[in-house]
Amino acid sequence: MRTKPSIIKTLWVLGMAAGMLLILEACAARRNLIADGTYALAVDPELLSVVDDVTATRMDETLTVTGRIASGAGSQSGRIRIDLIDPQGRQIDSRTAVYYPKHCHLHYCSLRSVRHQRYHRLGRFSITFRTLPPAGTTIHLRKAH
Repeated sequence: MRTKPSIIKTLWVLGMAAGMLLILEACAARRNLIADGTYALAVDPELLSVVDDVTATRMDETLTVTGRIASGAGSQSGRIRIDLIDPQGRQIDSRTAVYYPKHCHLHYCSLRSVRHQRYHRLGRFSITFRTLPPAGTTIHLRKAH
C-alpha cells in the first residue's frame, strides 16, 4: 500500500518540475535584449525626455520593440520611427509605429490611476520586425513626420 502514494507523489513532483521548466523557458524567451546588451538603444534628443521603458524581445525569428511616450507627447496619438542600424552603420530596416494614449474608464480605474492619466498620460507603441537583426545592432528612435 505504501508504493502507490509514493508513485503518485513522485509523478506529482515530476509534473510540477516540468511545469516550472516551461515557465522559466517562456520567461527566458521574452528577455529584454536592450537590457542584456545584445542591442543598443539610441534616441533622438527631441524624444529623450518623453520616451520611456523601451524593450526589445525576440519571439522565434522576429524582433518586437515596445515602449511608452510620456508627458505632453503621449496625450495624443502620433507616430514614431524605429530604425535598425547594424554595427557597420548601415540601415537594416525601418518601420513607423503609431502610439496611442492610455485611456482609463472611471468604472475600471482607481482614483489614483485616473489622477495619473489626467496629468501624466502615456502613449504606447509596439512594432514587430520580421527578421532578427545581428547582435550589436542599434535600435534608433525618432519622430516620424
